[in-house]
Amino acid sequence: MSRRRAVVLTAGVALTGLLAGMPASHATPKASAHLSRPLQGGDSGDFPGAEVPVGDVDRRGPDLAPTAAARAALAHLGRGAKTSWTQYGTPHTLTRDHDFLATGIKGTPVQVARTFLKRNNALYGLSP
Repeated sequence: MSRRRAVVLTAGVALTGLLAGMPASHATPKASAHLSRPLQGGDSGDFPGAEVPVGDVDRRGPDLAPTAAARAALAHLGRGAKTSWTQYGTPHTLTRDHDFLATGIKGTPVQVARTFLKRNNALYGLSP
């Protein structure tokens, strides 16, 4: 066997190995099990195990603006208190640059958190 023929044969085998490991361009990736639902009744075409992708749709409804009471409670926290709001009109993040949000609250971490929430219940839309 000539050297050229050996090089071509080796390159062909290597290329075939690379191509065999690649997915076919016409193959469709299968959706994760939690993202698909089984077809039932007439939709299934009597094909057992037929599934349809659920899709990526957000059906939670429109965003809710923070209430006037929540905005007033944020202002009551004082200078530098900032928040980003969730789609439900409640604080997502609550910060104050270079200072604490609250001081002088004593107790365990759970007690401190509960006291902070009681003092700022309007900010979170909680009843007293």
